[in-house]
Amino acid sequence: MLRSLAVLFLVALAGCVLDASLAPGILGGTVSDNAPIVGVSSDGLGYSVSARNYTTTSHYGPMLKSTSVAVAVSVIGYNGGSTSVEVRDATGSLAYSQTITSNLAQANSVARGTPPFSVTLTFSKFSGTFSLGVGAGN
Repeated sequence: MLRSLAVLFLVALAGCVLDASLAPGILGGTVSDNAPIVGVSSDGLGYSVSARNYTTTSHYGPMLKSTSVAVAVSVIGYNGGSTSVEVRDATGSLAYSQTITSNLAQANSVARGTPPFSVTLTFSKFSGTFSLGVGAGN
């Protein structure tokens, strides 16, 4: 239930539409490891995964027309590996970067740059539940 609420929050934050047929584990049944749930639009990104020894790199964007971007990250049930989040602006400059190797509950971090922005997520043997919301900052 907590995971379902977290995903709904992230999707609302990102202003995205989630295809529920892609996420049967949230709506009933069991959640599959290493099957991320992603909502992405020009208004932002919502991403969540319950992972076990997960290794991948994913790129999202371009998105957001504002000059600032807000990033919210949480990790619960951390059990090894790492994940990194990078947000780059239209010029390729790094606006936000974080590598996570523990449980984490981080509210809003605001970064500035030249829109639009892109997000790169890199997981290396990561085990735990990772959730991310990226939207326009104030």
